[in-house]
Amino acid sequence: MFKYVMLIVIILLLGCNNSKKKELTTEEYIELSKMHIERLETEQETRRIKYEFERKISSIFLLSSELRHESVYSDKFKEIVKPLLEEAIPIYNLSPTDVKYIQSNLLYIGMPEFLIFLSWGKPTDLRRTTTQSGERVQYIYRDLGSTKYAYTENGILTAWQN
Repeated sequence: MFKYVMLIVIILLLGCNNSKKKELTTEEYIELSKMHIERLETEQETRRIKYEFERKISSIFLLSSELRHESVYSDKFKEIVKPLLEEAIPIYNLSPTDVKYIQSNLLYIGMPEFLIFLSWGKPTDLRRTTTQSGERVQYIYRDLGSTKYAYTENGILTAWQN
């Protein structure tokens, strides 16, 4: 039903265009509308895949107690991260540089929040702040007497502190 409503709306919108462009036939309107609907469906599917992947990352790194005491340098941690990283590459079009940073346990400004978990692992603690401009999160990593912090704003890394 939604497809047909979108098709009618697009046809009406295209038909209201009063510019001096070539007039399209009804068949051309329908074909353009179908292409537009397919693009919307593809974008929606891509968003769904990214959402599901980010939920998986969150459940592994934020909810699971399995990684609570695992060092990012341990074989167990690397065993868990490797397939996730391989899965993330095509979903997010990760560059070889992104992959290298994660494999080297490094961060970079602008890094998506879920990649922080692949790079630094499960945080020891986190603090959320909601502001008018969105959500800020401070991820706290305590390990062998040292503490590191990663700061995100609306899901993007804005700073870190060693």
